[in-house]
Amino acid sequence: MTTTQLEPEQELSLWQIIEPVRRQIYIGMAMSAISGVGWIIAVILLRPVVNELMAEAPDPTALLQLCGAILLCIVVAIVLRILSFKWSHLGAYELEEVLRTQLTTHLAKVPLGYVVTTGSGTLKKILMDDVRNLHAFVADSTPLMARGYTMPMITLIAMLIIDWRMALLSLAVFPVGFAAMRFAFRDYAE
Repeated sequence: MTTTQLEPEQELSLWQIIEPVRRQIYIGMAMSAISGVGWIIAVILLRPVVNELMAEAPDPTALLQLCGAILLCIVVAIVLRILSFKWSHLGAYELEEVLRTQLTTHLAKVPLGYVVTTGSGTLKKILMDDVRNLHAFVADSTPLMARGYTMPMITLIAMLIIDWRMALLSLAVFPVGFAAMRFAFRDYAE
């Protein structure tokens, strides 16, 4: 585990703050992305199942194999999703420990007058509340973020494979949706 010493006035991004647990977070994100791919493959496999069912003489062996493949993809997707959150939560708890250790080590070096004038409420907020608030980003948002970026790309590739016209139609709708989102969030900053 690597820890970095921070300068008092140094501003860090969230990704820089999670540096000590980067490996766990990236593993969780990768598992979440692969889980999303598993779900998409399961959906893609529905097409051959429907084709087989629509055939004049459906092959029961082929149907069984396709259904088994779909079930396997779903089970793998569920297991990887659970594991992705496990890895990211373990990373988040380790990050809380690292940050609290760094903060208390720093507090031990500052003049007692600073501690007294800052107040116990402010110090408690920094040590406990602010560090705990990072937990939601690290533990929950990172796997969802990976899935959120992966799923649309894989879905587009799947649509291109299944029917390129459907994929192009979906892409044509994207600018309209983007414009609607910009319009809906125009006053969000206020």
